[in-house]
Amino acid sequence: RLALLGAAGALLAWDGSPYLGAAEHVGAHQGVGLFTFSRGEVTPVEGIPRERWVRIEDARLPPSDYAWTLALGRRAFPDYMSSELRRRYGLSSKPPSVQTSERYGASYRVRRGQSQPLALSPEPMVAFHAEDGEWVGLPDATFDVLPERIQIRLGAPLGPGRIRFTMGWFPGWEVRTDGGSWEAAGKSQWLLATRVPDGARMVEFRYSAMRPWGRGLGLLGSGLTALVLAAVGLRRRRREWPRDDHRPRA
Repeated sequence: RLALLGAAGALLAWDGSPYLGAAEHVGAHQGVGLFTFSRGEVTPVEGIPRERWVRIEDARLPPSDYAWTLALGRRAFPDYMSSELRRRYGLSSKPPSVQTSERYGASYRVRRGQSQPLALSPEPMVAFHAEDGEWVGLPDATFDVLPERIQIRLGAPLGPGRIRFTMGWFPGWEVRTDGGSWEAAGKSQWLLATRVPDGARMVEFRYSAMRPWGRGLGLLGSGLTALVLAAVGLRRRRREWPRDDHRPRA
């Protein structure tokens, strides 16, 4: 029994080890910006632009100032991906191949303890699929990643087809084209996608924790449940507190 209990305790400790405290000491890094570290020594990462949005990999911590526009990819937040994307890209403990990273739009891969990241050649984040063709990248398309919104400018007019943006699809994403009405966004290989008419210029995706209404209702229910449980626990504790008339008198 003791051996079984010890094995179970060791398994639980191994499973919860990331939450048992600091896994590694990191030296002072305030104001350093994007950095990597090894054995506590902080090394600033150089060569990654601040003025435009880029996707990077293996930055174990976000930059220490707010002057960066970055999207952290594997391995920092693989749980933020949908299950299908996680299976394709971020599930294994080893890094994905360079080709896979470039396919998903990664521009740099941070190397631990080294100031110079590995520069990648990412495929365009925006791709177009004509009705009688295949997916092709749109290197001339530009985009802005804003809070809860992505704005894509397609550049040269395109024929009817589908647009795909290399960002993970989840239920609740909505899309509109050229300022039209919002509708549920589609997906292609678990990435954001939508159909566009001939001559489309602007595609916008948006996401909110309050859409669809069921998600907001679920958050409200979770909050109310937490309050009820806290109230029940407080009431039970009050019942167990010793009363004044049972206290010894002087």
